[in-house]
Amino acid sequence: MKPSDSRTEDAPSHGSSVDAETQSRALLHAAELQEAAGNLEEAEQSLLRALQSSGGGAVGSGLLAEFLVRQQRDREAAAVYEKWLAADPDAAPALLGLGLILADYPAFHAESMQRLRAAQQRDATLVAAYRPLAVLLLAAGQREEALRWLETWLATMPEDPAAGHFLAAFGGRPAPERASDDFVRGTFDVHAHHFDDLLRGPLEYRAPELLMDQVLPKFTGGPGRVLDLGCGTGLCGPLLKPHASRLVGVDLSKPMLELAEARGLYDELAAAELGAYLETATEMFDLIVAADTFVYLGALEKVFQNSLARLEPGAWLAFTVEHSSTTGPLAGGFELAPSGRYRHQKASVEEALQAAGFHNISLLATSVRKEALAAVQGLIVMAQKPAG
Repeated sequence: MKPSDSRTEDAPSHGSSVDAETQSRALLHAAELQEAAGNLEEAEQSLLRALQSSGGGAVGSGLLAEFLVRQQRDREAAAVYEKWLAADPDAAPALLGLGLILADYPAFHAESMQRLRAAQQRDATLVAAYRPLAVLLLAAGQREEALRWLETWLATMPEDPAAGHFLAAFGGRPAPERASDDFVRGTFDVHAHHFDDLLRGPLEYRAPELLMDQVLPKFTGGPGRVLDLGCGTGLCGPLLKPHASRLVGVDLSKPMLELAEARGLYDELAAAELGAYLETATEMFDLIVAADTFVYLGALEKVFQNSLARLEPGAWLAFTVEHSSTTGPLAGGFELAPSGRYRHQKASVEEALQAAGFHNISLLATSVRKEALAAVQGLIVMAQKPAG
């Protein structure tokens, strides 16, 4: 349903005894619950009524626009932001929201940069603008300005782990060997409740299915003990459960784990950094799966060694990584991309697995997701612990 089709007969009149601000807050809360329950039409009606109750306030406008973006109704969301800006041209959140929408459309990249710059100039604490603006500037050949914005982000919010991480991703400082726990946790905590829709929608995420296509022909010994490293919301759970006598999930993000628990598929879920979990766990597994997890690690040697230690003889490690297209030598065999994720060279992955003690290694190059409408090349990797 489009906003122009929405009913307004239930909106309070000017003479209502109900305090408009109180009613607006109640409607916004109702919209949140309705959307979480999948009642999208009702959620939209509540947002529209809240917006009318508040007289077109900033909070209602922002929440309505964000809702429309989540429903992939960018044109309608842009119209909400434009109406907000017509009333208040200096509204930094509206400039930000409109700039983020336009960033997804190449024909509007110049306008997107203009809006994002304006948002940051009015409010330097609007974290969501820095990386998209830097990405657009880098694509436009304006790397120095991109780095200046990222440096401004770090100077404004030095405690934000994402600021330093993306400055390194754009080449403004040396890349760490792995993303920090705070960066990973912060990245996924914020997006947990809309994560599956994002992956299955514009990102066209296929890693779990592609991984299982390679796993099942090799995992032939019947149901076994399976470890899902970086399980997130449990997208691999439905694919793994039919083949698992015991299914364990590990992730840093507690909001993600809450959603995984709601699936009712995992026998155990642990909130932990995967390396620490592997080093301290005593349970042995017949299969370890890591879909889109090792992309937050540069150096892979230690996680391969720790994975081998947790596998029964003859058991398998199955994972995905993003594939670096760099043909020349890379220090450590990896690079930190502007996406904030690591890309690995095929040869370095195979060498690290062999050094850890794996054999029967296979690496399949394929697209695992999209980024800015472009296919992201990855590797589907299988490696076996020698029997005996």
